[in-house]
Amino acid sequence: MNVNDLFTVVGLKNGAFWNTTIATISLPITVTEIPPHTFRFCYGLKHVELNNCITSIGESAFRDCRYLEHIELSDELLYIGEAAFADCWKLESISIPSKVQEIANDAFSWCTSLTSVTIEDGEVDLHCGYSWIRSMSHDDNYDMEARGIFGDCPIDTLYIGRNIYGGEWGNNYYPPFLGLDDYGTPGGDGYYLQEGKFLNKVTFGDNVTVISKQLLYKCYMYDYIVLPPGLTTIESEALSFSPSTYGMQRELVLPETVTTIECDAFKNWLGLSVVYANPIVPPYPMSPSQFDTSIFKDIAVVVPSGSGNDYRTHEFWKDLSIIDPSDDLLTVNVKTPGTLYSRLLSQGYQANNVYKLKLKGVLNEDDWAVLKGMNKLYELDLSEIDCEELSSDFLNEDVLLYNFKFS
Repeated sequence: MNVNDLFTVVGLKNGAFWNTTIATISLPITVTEIPPHTFRFCYGLKHVELNNCITSIGESAFRDCRYLEHIELSDELLYIGEAAFADCWKLESISIPSKVQEIANDAFSWCTSLTSVTIEDGEVDLHCGYSWIRSMSHDDNYDMEARGIFGDCPIDTLYIGRNIYGGEWGNNYYPPFLGLDDYGTPGGDGYYLQEGKFLNKVTFGDNVTVISKQLLYKCYMYDYIVLPPGLTTIESEALSFSPSTYGMQRELVLPETVTTIECDAFKNWLGLSVVYANPIVPPYPMSPSQFDTSIFKDIAVVVPSGSGNDYRTHEFWKDLSIIDPSDDLLTVNVKTPGTLYSRLLSQGYQANNVYKLKLKGVLNEDDWAVLKGMNKLYELDLSEIDCEELSSDFLNEDVLLYNFKFS
């Protein structure tokens, strides 16, 4: 008689295989949970594939499996427990199934080879905890400090297929990818320098509707970001990158579905020069209580062709740089130096209502002063101007040029 005809394994005890030499795992479909500490310190484990009946992985279930290189999680998984994969030093990639709703504190602490994270497409939000680190403080005592749940992971490729939120403890919020750059040294300044991940590529799936608070806070970005087509909300500091990524991306397209952009959503993203506005008339894509034009400070807003005047005269957009693809290019020939202002008037234009300008001829300091006052100008062509160099400071901080030619 086959032993399987007599016994059916329906569960495992806590720590069932703790510190054993087990090298492979094959669990029957009757097992639906991995209890706490089940495979802790199983140094022989390298590859694990869990059956699709597993719905929960308990606390420290695979903790200290330091030679675990790959694990395929159950499609039905709902919960990953505290420190479930902590100290899995060789784990290089992880794919979080679409039904997982919560990843508890420290689940991926010290996964120091984890370079690829995939949050699979799904309809449920994913809530991530935070992680602790013990570190030497400035007074030579061991203290604890918190950071994001993937804070110790050297992630360079990230796929986000649904809404993801960081963990909270006390009054603090810990973005999932926020780590600590300085863990502290005896007699030093401690471990308070928090930094994000060096992300070579971030991709959003179509199910993402919210880029949550500080999601990519202080991350270092090396590739362009394309926002998901159904995005509705960008929360505070959600795309607030490290200052070293200035100039990383010159253009960001906002989908038509965006209804809310919170303050500081693009904080520190000074290299961003163009944002496409939601093409809705009347021309504001969000209610006044949700909209603060300071989020577009030093950023031009490209609006639907032909709607530029509506935006420029609207209370919420009038002080911003508005780019309308249908704007005409005004060409002015300054035959006599110092006559730019009068030439503009003769052609029916006020200096502060010129958006695209091409100049010919010769300019003097009076003409440079006129240019300096054109605070709505976003395209300027000086390729046919007779001068060897630009007049110093002819552009001030209120002039934002996004297309500039100078021979």
